[in-house]
Amino acid sequence: VTVPLTANTSNTEFTVEIPVPTVDSVYTVEVYFGDVKVDTTSELQIYGVPQITSVTIPNAGESYAGNILPVTIKGKNFTAPGISESSFSGTSGIVNFKVVSDTKATAEVTCPYVAGETTVTVNCAEASGTTILKVLKTEECYTDADIGKIVLEDGSIVTKEDYDSSTMKAIAVVVGTKYAGGQVLGVGLQKSSSTLQWAPSGTIGCNRKFTNIICTPSITGSGAASTATFTGDTDGSDNWAYICSIDPEGTKDAATNYPAFDYANNYGVTQGITGNYKDGWYIPSQKELCDIYKIKDTISDVITTVGGNLSMNIYYWSSSQSSSYGYYAYVVDFSGGYMGSGSYKYDKHNVLVVQAFNGQ
Repeated sequence: VTVPLTANTSNTEFTVEIPVPTVDSVYTVEVYFGDVKVDTTSELQIYGVPQITSVTIPNAGESYAGNILPVTIKGKNFTAPGISESSFSGTSGIVNFKVVSDTKATAEVTCPYVAGETTVTVNCAEASGTTILKVLKTEECYTDADIGKIVLEDGSIVTKEDYDSSTMKAIAVVVGTKYAGGQVLGVGLQKSSSTLQWAPSGTIGCNRKFTNIICTPSITGSGAASTATFTGDTDGSDNWAYICSIDPEGTKDAATNYPAFDYANNYGVTQGITGNYKDGWYIPSQKELCDIYKIKDTISDVITTVGGNLSMNIYYWSSSQSSSYGYYAYVVDFSGGYMGSGSYKYDKHNVLVVQAFNGQ
């Protein structure tokens, strides 16, 4: 907006009209007095109608029937004027819609009792998206016997003996099962190239106690990672979404305010992963991190075989808030399984990432 020097303005304010852009995006509004630009700028966001680009529900086994499965909806304009959580609806009993950001929403659905496939539709205003809710027979499910196998880019798994680097692209190693065997949990092959902060000093993330993502171990001290049990939030897959809901402004610039999480959010892109598993990587909860620690000897040589660089003798961040203080988050020492009451969020530790793979 350029204000002519002869414009009729007061000493403290003026009003002008600007043309509204026709393309939905975020625009920077600048003001000039004559040829002199004013230092202060503002953002103008133009919203289009909501769009749904994908709906994702993890596979589950028959034994998981009656339990809750997460639904992830991606698209854009979910925070447009007039759009709220009540704007969402779905088939097959999908409930508890939550808008996480302008491009992501979540919901829940109860796992069916009968094995098979069900088409699920999610609506938002005039937009809609579909996916398949798949319940596997018990004999089709992954089991803990698959731990140590290699996850390929398409989500399938092979043994170390059957892996062929000339024709296969490995992206993870199986470290456990989820949803009663319907999925495998795989750990990404590359740790962060440098140590990173959970949240720098002075940020909201550093000082805030994120109560919904506390995962408390039953014991602490040397070797505790091998024997501890956990209470609280043990699934780290939605921890970042929760942090975003508490600190929406700070999480917009994750690289500055949440460096460890930024690494996880961009892991698929930086590793050149394509297809369904480019997104969805996350920092494990304290429990999930300890589960990996327990089998580190089983997976370390497999990770080396496929060119991974996960070290088994350093500290790794979890995505779990410490129950002790707001400025602590939990870590695990992979050299000896030490767990304490937490580490200052502004401390620097390495990061490994995990993801659940639908596979079969």
